[in-house]
Amino acid sequence: MPDAEQNRHTQTFCMQYAGLAFVLILAVAAYSGSLGCSFHFDDYHSIVENPNIRSAGNIPRFFTSMNMGSGDAQGYGGYRPLVTASLALNYLASGLQPWSYHVFNIAVHLGVTAVIFYLTLFLAGQPGRGAYAATLAAGLFALHPAHTNAVTYIIARSALICTFFYLLSFYLYVRFRASGKRAWAAASLVSFAAALLSKELAVTLPLVVLLYELLVKRDRQGRSPVLLAVFFIAGTAYAAAKYAILVQSGRPEGVQVAASRIMAQPWVLADYLRLFVFPVNLNFYPDPPVPASFSDPAFILPMVFIAVCLALIAYLSRKDGLSAFCLAWFFVTLIPETFVNLREPMQEYRLYLPSAGLAIMVSAAAARLYGPAAARKVALAVAALLLFACFAGLTFDRNKAYADDVTLWSDAVGKSPRSGYAHAVLGGAFLDLDKNADAVRELTLAFSLNPNLPGLFKQYNNLALALEGIGDNQRAYELCMKSLALAPRDVKVLTNLGFLCLRLGKREEARLYFNRVLALEPDNEGVLGVVGQMGDVK
Repeated sequence: MPDAEQNRHTQTFCMQYAGLAFVLILAVAAYSGSLGCSFHFDDYHSIVENPNIRSAGNIPRFFTSMNMGSGDAQGYGGYRPLVTASLALNYLASGLQPWSYHVFNIAVHLGVTAVIFYLTLFLAGQPGRGAYAATLAAGLFALHPAHTNAVTYIIARSALICTFFYLLSFYLYVRFRASGKRAWAAASLVSFAAALLSKELAVTLPLVVLLYELLVKRDRQGRSPVLLAVFFIAGTAYAAAKYAILVQSGRPEGVQVAASRIMAQPWVLADYLRLFVFPVNLNFYPDPPVPASFSDPAFILPMVFIAVCLALIAYLSRKDGLSAFCLAWFFVTLIPETFVNLREPMQEYRLYLPSAGLAIMVSAAAARLYGPAAARKVALAVAALLLFACFAGLTFDRNKAYADDVTLWSDAVGKSPRSGYAHAVLGGAFLDLDKNADAVRELTLAFSLNPNLPGLFKQYNNLALALEGIGDNQRAYELCMKSLALAPRDVKVLTNLGFLCLRLGKREEARLYFNRVLALEPDNEGVLGVVGQMGDVK
């Protein structure tokens, strides 16, 4: 190879890796503040209260048992063995100290960023512009403030791990299509399997592969109908097996389309796009509006916006296949978590995988402007640096909200003041800190906003405990009885009621509840000690 050409290749190589290294360093700095953040929300049943992760020897069982992902008695948490295995390794490293869990999440996020870099380089790597496009896509993704929810909320690593293997599988597939080497195809299928074992949204990958063939690749030469069929068969088989498992466990509603949510979905989809373009007013617990009718502007306006986007995809499919593909990617990858009957209609971590397509689309468009003129190159490079600095600062600042439960849920209720559940969780956070008056205020407000709060028995019990803390034992007793009626075998409810009865002088009633606790947990040391002081158990 002539020296000039060798020097050009060396320069291009250095520019590419310098751009990726710069982005990764910025991402580490942006998320450095997350290392001291606490566990939140579903972290508790998946990590803190999950005895299954406390032994690395359980890891093989995570792949054969359906109910190891949670400490919940009903096996809440689903079948995501790679995620549960990662939690077990974190527990081995740091127990219930959150720092190692955050280190893992940041590391996976960096891995996803690297895959996006190489994928963009391959899809939009025009001569002389590839490094810019790839660096811009990686930086947009790595530093985007809306991804804080996926990276800093520990159990949202299911989205991180799934996205890593999802993107890796797709990257390996496009390498196979370019080279015809079967090793790439085999590796792509293995990565697809890993994505499925991390989160259910991986079932959309066969559709993404098909869209790539139709919108980007277009030619049939080198296409493997067998490989496409394997993708679809594997995805369909996984979805069918998941549904069968949920039916067997008595939770088929988890995969049924909820008619009551259909009206809200256009707004949710439009707001995900808004979050990508304008990542402001970030909220751990969004409370999207539910339109009253099909004529409600909250339904019509986002529907018009989505219709415009779909028309744009159709238009671009004839003019710019890559942009059409990337925009279609956004909508396809949101299907499982938009229309499936999940507990929360909207969560920011669900934008993580869909935004990869948008980041590639934006970077490819910007790269077309990256012409030979030096002034234009400098202007575009400065614009990218300013965007990176802005996003990195916003991400660093957003991590402060995740410091503990009070800071996170105070932020949430400030942005979703009509969400009874957000107020209830904030009340629980105050209760854990023995701030009983604050807990009573938030939980009372929660019930006024939504008398049928999720986990109703727990909310009754929490308000009862808070009322006990401020000395209102009689009202606390009334709430305990409501909680007991909903959860007659819950140890926490029975224990709380027993101690409350002692304070009210109802010793025989207290003995009754303590005996019921011991029937469920014979080795409950706290209750055994109290019963011993009261006399023999009858």
